[in-house]
Amino acid sequence: MNMFVLSIIFLAVGFLEMLFWSLQTKALVKDRMINTFVFTFISIVIWFYVVSKVAENVNNLWLMIAYALGCGAGNCLTIKIDAYIDKIAKARLWKRKKRKAKRTFKKK
Repeated sequence: MNMFVLSIIFLAVGFLEMLFWSLQTKALVKDRMINTFVFTFISIVIWFYVVSKVAENVNNLWLMIAYALGCGAGNCLTIKIDAYIDKIAKARLWKRKKRKAKRTFKKK
């Protein structure tokens, strides 16, 4: 396989691996058992793919760099996604509290 294509694949795989590990950790902290199982399963499958490819191309520095860049980017994007989801959740909670306060006020 062309080294450029393999480097792009490693970049994407590193990205996806960190994305799924971060999602798995978040699901684990929130006691979401099925989500944790699914994210862990996907992460381990990706990890085995990476290990097999690294064993085939152990002396290729570019693949290691591409994988490391993908892992870093995956973690950064996960932080951004998590912050966005939390922002949406807080906005929904605020709206729900506001509606509840209006209903409580009308009852008195």
